[in-house]
Amino acid sequence: MYRQVLAVLAALAAIALMSVPVASADKPIKEPAPAPEFISGSFCSDFDVLVHVLVNKENAITFSSGATIIIGQLKVELTNLETDKTVAVNISGPFFASADGRTVTLSGRSLQFGEPGDFGPGSPAILWVTSGPFVVTSDSEGNVTGFTTSGHVIDMCEVLA
Repeated sequence: MYRQVLAVLAALAAIALMSVPVASADKPIKEPAPAPEFISGSFCSDFDVLVHVLVNKENAITFSSGATIIIGQLKVELTNLETDKTVAVNISGPFFASADGRTVTLSGRSLQFGEPGDFGPGSPAILWVTSGPFVVTSDSEGNVTGFTTSGHVIDMCEVLA
C-alpha cells in the first residue's frame, strides 16, 4: 500500500510539474526604438522626399524567442524637396517582427517608403501610408523578397505632388 501511495503521489507530482509554466523563459526586454531624425530619397518618381521625425515615443519589446513588437507614438513630416509641400502624418503602427526576422508585419497606420527594388526584385518606388496589414518578407540572408498589403493605402506621392 505504501508503494501504491508513493506511486500515485509521484504520478500526481509529475502531472503537476507538466502543467506549470516554464519559469526559465526570460522576461521581454523593453527599450526605446530609435529612429533616424530624417531620411531622404527617390520614393516618388517625379521628386525626392524628406522624411523628418517630429515625435518618437516608440518602444521595442523583444521577447526571448527573438520576436519583436514596436509600439508607441511616431509622427513624421513628409516634404516634397522640389516644391517644399509638407504633410504631417501619424504612423504609430504597431510593428511586429518574427523571431527569425524574415517576416515583418506593420498594422495600424504605418509609413512604407522605398526606392525601386527596395521591396524585392522589380518592386516600384513607393511612399505610402497604410492602415491595416502590410507584410514584408525576406530570405535567410535578409534580402527583401516581396510584400503584400490588404489594408487601405494612401499614395503620399500623389498627396505631395
